Amino acid sequence: MTMSLGVHDIPRKFSGENRYLKVLTGKATKYLCIGGVLWLFLFKFCRGLGFPKIGFLTGMFITLILVLVGSIKVPERLYLYSGGVEIDIIIMNVIHRKTKKVIYTSYMEKRR
Repeated sequence: MTMSLGVHDIPRKFSGENRYLKVLTGKATKYLCIGGVLWLFLFKFCRGLGFPKIGFLTGMFITLILVLVGSIKVPERLYLYSGGVEIDIIIMNVIHRKTKKVIYTSYMEKRR
């Protein structure tokens, strides 16, 4: 068996090779780790109370919600001008506006 020396074409786009990276982004991975820690804590806590299935299912549900919130983007036509933004950023902006009493305007005159 001999190796042929020379230049070989490398396909520019592999089909389906990086498909999971589109769903499991860096932010979603962080939320997955946080959800996994909460999952483990809930499972151990509920197992001590005698209800391990409830802790397992609750932790799985919370982890799934965290990953979906961190990875799903809002379509551009649905939410005013923040289309293409993940849901967690919108939630944090709403919390920030409610706690800091911030109002965003498109035009504001300078105060004298």
